[in-house]
Amino acid sequence: MIVFCILVQLRAKIVAKLIVVRATWDDEASVWIAESQDLPGLVTEAGTFDELNIKLPGVILDLLNGEDEIDVSMEIVASCSRRITRPRAAAGPVSSLH
Repeated sequence: MIVFCILVQLRAKIVAKLIVVRATWDDEASVWIAESQDLPGLVTEAGTFDELNIKLPGVILDLLNGEDEIDVSMEIVASCSRRITRPRAAAGPVSSLH
């Protein structure tokens, strides 16, 4: 009877961990790209951050499809880089005639 209980527990594997997802904005493709070192194969993209946030749980569940019971926390670390410039003001005095 003890052996049977151990086998049942081994089959009902529970995944309880944190999956950190790194999301970066690809300015050329205009998409968020998500990857994770915690879950091999997790690479996906979406047009907006909200779409990515909605899409990721399904992708994670698909990648963990061999598990009987899943309890996973997901943390998204996002980064977006932009260059901000302002043209130099014209040299010389600025006058206004009113």
